[in-house]
Amino acid sequence: MSLGQNLQFLRKRDNLTQENLAERMDVSRQTISKWEADTSYPEMDKLLQLCDMFGSSMDELLRGDLEQIYVEDVSGYDEHMNSYIKKTTAGVMLLIAGCGFYMLLVEALKISEYIGNALFLLCVLTAVTIFIVSGLEHSHFEQKYKNIPMIYKQEEVEEFAAKKFPLFIGGGVAMIIGAIIIQEILTHALYGLMGAGAEDASIAVMIFIANVGIGLLVYGGMHKSKYNIEEYNKSINPTEEEKRRGKRLGVWCGSIMMVAAAIYLIGGFFFHGFGTWWVVFPVGGIICGIAAMLLNTKK
Repeated sequence: MSLGQNLQFLRKRDNLTQENLAERMDVSRQTISKWEADTSYPEMDKLLQLCDMFGSSMDELLRGDLEQIYVEDVSGYDEHMNSYIKKTTAGVMLLIAGCGFYMLLVEALKISEYIGNALFLLCVLTAVTIFIVSGLEHSHFEQKYKNIPMIYKQEEVEEFAAKKFPLFIGGGVAMIIGAIIIQEILTHALYGLMGAGAEDASIAVMIFIANVGIGLLVYGGMHKSKYNIEEYNKSINPTEEEKRRGKRLGVWCGSIMMVAAAIYLIGGFFFHGFGTWWVVFPVGGIICGIAAMLLNTKK
């Protein structure tokens, strides 16, 4: 496509008239009309202004086919991924919140263990249900849409990576570190009121605060992956070697997490460790990550 065709597409995409664009560019409407008709061309400073305004590169504007690059999101990819990210984040936070509720109600406040177990299992059941439903929805979407065109403006992707993503990661890490500090302070502050239960109560508070930080990390990380549509397309259309490697990884991670779940249940029911033995799950996740790296090095 020519510069004029690309410019006309971008203007209409952003619901601008020639008069609107002319006002933004500080030129006459006739000048815009000539640019779109390819009877005259913008000067370099105006070209750069157009690139900044529409979020495209100089090469795309002059020689690319922007109508193909910035297509309408007919698949509903953005809406689907936003929903999937929210559900996954909620599921993760519910699992951790269940541990916090158990620690607070049973260990700190000495309320009936049956109530603590019931609330913990309710959180787990709800989280698992969310994971199953959202996972099936995502799997169906992947089967239906195996190739997603680039639907985001470059400036939108760069703005998230440069401004929003660091806030999610920095905020998440700060919340987790802050939770540890607060736990130490609360343990000493509450000891006079609760005695030995002060430490359990402060641990429960730490879990709830850290849970927010973990939620920020999960939410921010998944949003960053959402913008990487090229990687999405590659994951949906893997090579035969990638398929075999994925199956091996699935077997390894499935086995690791089953062992982690078994250890957690044994520790919870036989050693009253529902509030503390949850650490086996992040440890299992780390082991899964190591397994993934080892498999990827054997491409």
